[in-house]
Amino acid sequence: MKSKKGISPLIATVLLIGFTIVLAALVMRWGGQFFRQQTDVVGCESEGQIQCTSGVDLVIENVLGGVNETTINVLNNGNYDIGEIQYVVLDANGVTLNSTRDITGITSLAGDSVTLDIPVLVSTTIGKVKVIPILNYEMKDGSTSCIVYCSETTKTVSGVTVTP
Repeated sequence: MKSKKGISPLIATVLLIGFTIVLAALVMRWGGQFFRQQTDVVGCESEGQIQCTSGVDLVIENVLGGVNETTINVLNNGNYDIGEIQYVVLDANGVTLNSTRDITGITSLAGDSVTLDIPVLVSTTIGKVKVIPILNYEMKDGSTSCIVYCSETTKTVSGVTVTP
């Protein structure tokens, strides 16, 4: 006589339902944290963009071409400290000659200016200079910080030549 022992169908069903509930709880916990994290980042970037439009006003005062470099003078007319600045120098055809990220930025409030010397490797005439302020923004409640790229300020330049 064969004696088979196994799990009854009722116990098997209860175990499957229990495993499903535990797995669903784990997924919900992970998904909730992920969703909360993403909404915090998006909220920080949105607040930062509002700060960009209302508190950041950069003016490219001067662009000078010299031997081996371009000198750009930028004035901060806004009421917000700028952590970093991305400079992009373009030739007359719109080709990027150099793109430099300045980590010193303009740290003071309105009226402060910064000068950056950007090396250029070919002899060319500069067509445009773009300056993109980058904010190291922290939300007002201090919960989240993020990096926000503000709208670029563009200056069309004529007659500035750089010679290596």
